[in-house]
Amino acid sequence: MLKRVYVSQPMRDVPEADILKTREICLDFAKGFFPYDEIIEVPKFDLTKVRGLHPVRILGMSIELMSDADLVVFAEGWQYARGCRIEHRICQDYGIPYKEISG
Repeated sequence: MLKRVYVSQPMRDVPEADILKTREICLDFAKGFFPYDEIIEVPKFDLTKVRGLHPVRILGMSIELMSDADLVVFAEGWQYARGCRIEHRICQDYGIPYKEISG
């Protein structure tokens, strides 16, 4: 059975290079205690496909993808991003395992 990890991270007004760097930090963090086989990405982490879309559409896509995760990793600062807060609450309410990176 594949083990899948999903990264929840703030992306609004964040440069693409910083998004990718934070994502790698989260994936390295996950590897430390959760040997995953697959990364669930929004959508295939092609930022050109999500930039310009309504935030609720992106959140809906994220929630759908997150539902297949065996672990969700929340990047530092998740609590300041509305989408990440919603994803965090969904993990809590629906029993999806998660870990938080704190600074």
